[in-house]
Amino acid sequence: MLSVNSPSMCIRQQRRGQYDHWFSAESGIGSVSLGVGLLIFIVFSIPDGGSQMAAILKDIEAQALELSPKERGSLIHRLILSLEGPAEETPEEIAKAWDTEIARRVADLEAGRTQCIPADEVFAEIDAIIHEYDK
Repeated sequence: MLSVNSPSMCIRQQRRGQYDHWFSAESGIGSVSLGVGLLIFIVFSIPDGGSQMAAILKDIEAQALELSPKERGSLIHRLILSLEGPAEETPEEIAKAWDTEIARRVADLEAGRTQCIPADEVFAEIDAIIHEYDK
């Protein structure tokens, strides 16, 4: 489940029955889960009258954009970890949980309990959501 509240753009993502509060600020980047294994990043900017925080964020953004794609990916990963905290499970437990989840999804698909949605429809819906919040 996704909820976005203006003007602070507080983004929440429901995962494992609980909410992860991702971001609340005047400008920045947020992460939104739109369903089964699909994660997108929403970049938003809200006019704030030239506050000091906006200037700091612009400086950080400019520096981050000078990084290589690999370095930016590493930075994003570290920032997300700083919001979520360390993983509660070991990598082995996480891998086992994903194996179980994948097996469940395959079984649901084979049994006809899951409806497939063509990728072009999914991406069109994502684009519509992004453009709605980009206004």
